[in-house]
Amino acid sequence: MKTHLGLTFNLFFLLVIFANGQGLADGGRIQPKGESLVLRGKVNEVTLVREDKQSIVLKLKLSMEFVNQSDKPIIILRRKFWQGAEMIGRTPEEASSSKYLYIGTHWPSVDEGVEWQRMRRSLDQTEPPTELTMRLLPGEAYPYETEITLYFEKAGSLDGTRQRWDKILQASPVWLRVSLEIWPINLEPDVDPSNPSWGKWLQRRWQNYGNLWLDRLTSEPMRLDLSSFAKAGQGKPDDGGAL
Repeated sequence: MKTHLGLTFNLFFLLVIFANGQGLADGGRIQPKGESLVLRGKVNEVTLVREDKQSIVLKLKLSMEFVNQSDKPIIILRRKFWQGAEMIGRTPEEASSSKYLYIGTHWPSVDEGVEWQRMRRSLDQTEPPTELTMRLLPGEAYPYETEITLYFEKAGSLDGTRQRWDKILQASPVWLRVSLEIWPINLEPDVDPSNPSWGKWLQRRWQNYGNLWLDRLTSEPMRLDLSSFAKAGQGKPDDGGAL
C-alpha cells in the first residue's frame, strides 16, 4: 500500500509538470505573494559513475543556496532535503517550461515510521526550535551543498520523458533544474501532498517569527556542460561493466 501511494505521488508530479511547467513543478501549491524563497546554484563537478549497453550514469556535485527575496523572515527545516526531481532543457527558458530533454522524478513514498512522529512532537512548540529550523532574514542566503545522480538512457525512455543520450549530448551545454522537498510530507499525520494541513497549522502558530515554507522548491536553471563525455555511448562497453 505504501509503495502504491508513493508511485501515485510520483505519477501525479510527472503529469503536472507536463500540464503547467514551473508552477506545478514546484509541487502545485503557491506561497503567498511577496513571500519568495529562491534556490540557485551551479554545477561544480560531473563524474561518470558507470556505463553499460543501455545507460550512462553521471554524478553531479552542486553548490546551491537558498535566498530569501521576500520582505519577511522565512523558516525552513534544518535537514538534508529530499531531492525529488531533475529537469533538463536546451536553454534556461526551456528548462523553466515543459520543453524538457530529460525528466527524472523520485519523490518519497509514505513512511509512518516513529522517527517522523518523534520529529513532529519536537516541532510542536510555540516558537520554531533552533535545533530543527533555520530562520532566513530578508536578503539572507543559506549555502547548501548536495550531490545528484542522473540516469541517461541510450535509446531514450519509452514514456518519452527522457530523450536519447546522444540527443542530450548534442545539445550540450544544457540547463538543469532540481526540485527539493522542503517540508517532508511524512511529517503530516494525514498524508496529502496537496494539503499539508499540520504544516499550515504550524505556519499560523509561528507567523510572528516568519513564514514556514511548505512548498516544494525548484531551482533556477544551472548550466551543465556534458562535452567531456562526448565519447560516452560510442563503441561497445563491456558486458555489464563500467568503462
